[in-house]
Amino acid sequence: PTNCNPTTFEPEFIVVEYLKPEIFALKSTISGNLEFLKNKFGDKIVTIQGRSTDDKRWLLVISDSNEAPKYYLFDTQLKSLRFLFSNRPTLDKYNFPKAEPVVIKSRDGLDLVCYLTKANGFKNGRPMPLVVFIHGGPCYRDSYNFDTTVQLLANRGYSVLRVNYRGSAGFGKKFLNAINRDLEGARNDIIDAVNWTIANGVADKKKIAIMGGSFGGYSALAGLAFTPDFFCCGVDAVGPSNFKTLILSFPKYWKPYMQYWYKMLGNPENKDDLAYLKKISPLFAIDKIKKPLLVLQGEHDARVNKTESEHMVAALKKNGSPVTYILYPDEGHRFTREPNIKSYIACAEKFLSNFLGGW
Repeated sequence: PTNCNPTTFEPEFIVVEYLKPEIFALKSTISGNLEFLKNKFGDKIVTIQGRSTDDKRWLLVISDSNEAPKYYLFDTQLKSLRFLFSNRPTLDKYNFPKAEPVVIKSRDGLDLVCYLTKANGFKNGRPMPLVVFIHGGPCYRDSYNFDTTVQLLANRGYSVLRVNYRGSAGFGKKFLNAINRDLEGARNDIIDAVNWTIANGVADKKKIAIMGGSFGGYSALAGLAFTPDFFCCGVDAVGPSNFKTLILSFPKYWKPYMQYWYKMLGNPENKDDLAYLKKISPLFAIDKIKKPLLVLQGEHDARVNKTESEHMVAALKKNGSPVTYILYPDEGHRFTREPNIKSYIACAEKFLSNFLGGW
């Protein structure tokens, strides 16, 4: 690992991330180099990607929330830097808005680390449409980084809020386990964070969309089903709709991991857990969904079987609810092929423009 001396393998620094990643020296022999980089790059994110065996040269990645990552070669003896290349050179000529790290209190007192990127053209005193962009997992986290989807949405006239709801990783075990048998609490965290943007004059309460993939997709479904008057539309990518069938469909190689899901949601083979699994599943609240929904799914998804989306879409259509369904025949749980990524973004962009009024 790059935080260890390349010959002795002794740890020399650690990286701690709360609002933003920060490097802390463990050895005085490396503190001078870290201080030099801090003075050179200020509040940008410095990632030490590699170190030569003699430790004379470091490969660095310098990033920020409003610019694509850039690579440098750092000579630790001469204290000199040589620019190598930009990760996305075609984007370097544009000005992007910075993400603002904010800590928002949940209704039951949890600290929610969130990242707010205000829309291009945002002016104080003029609330604008908001997309709350929910990460998957749920044991993942949003970070202070350059996110191309976020920047595209901001460019189209939407402020974007990313929420580290309870169950997100990196904030301690108590916060991680707070989602266990409390998916309602995670949904409330999202609502509380959005209400903060409304109260602070950022978001137009009549134009709030919820969007995400995997657990973020579930959050979009749940948002429309369990808080039907709060969001004006939702975008669900590979989100589960029925937790009983979801857990029963998990691949066999997930067996060592199943206790995590049982602890968080319940075991569908345990009759005592079935009521809760049904309660948190949007499929059983179809009659409450009245706002437009876009559903995107991969044909070969091993984590969230396509039947999760198809059952949801069929039930919505039967109920007369506005829903659009797109199935990608050559994708799995993540959309990785360039034509499909462009299609997903284009469809989401068009969908949001119809209901949020972006440009």
